[in-house]
Amino acid sequence: MKREFCVLLLATLVLWSCTAAFEQARTEHFNKYADRYRLSLLRGEYGQAASMIDPADRKTTDFEKMKEIKIVDYKVTSMITSEDHNEIRQDVELQYFLKSQNLLKSVQYQQLWQYKDEGRAWQLKTDLPTFKF
Repeated sequence: MKREFCVLLLATLVLWSCTAAFEQARTEHFNKYADRYRLSLLRGEYGQAASMIDPADRKTTDFEKMKEIKIVDYKVTSMITSEDHNEIRQDVELQYFLKSQNLLKSVQYQQLWQYKDEGRAWQLKTDLPTFKF
């Protein structure tokens, strides 16, 4: 009886540690994608940022008009992860500069990220932020 209990306990611990390692790896993977997206926006590489959006959710963007905008701050204000760790919702506050008007503005931006097993990649399900010109 003791032996069976020890084997069961050991198997449970191994399973738990594998699950924790898997969740940690997926979170680290998300952090790389989210950081790449953040840097693309801060650098004004809006086409690169748009390429991380699921094509089914991507809208047509006037990238020429987007040259008028310089994002100067990108701050994640909240993050919620689903139980299965396949979705992450983030609230982001962006500060941006309208070049032609010499004006600093801010916008709240909600993101929904989903993990795609087939490509082992994170994709945004929300489009680029909406800026007021």
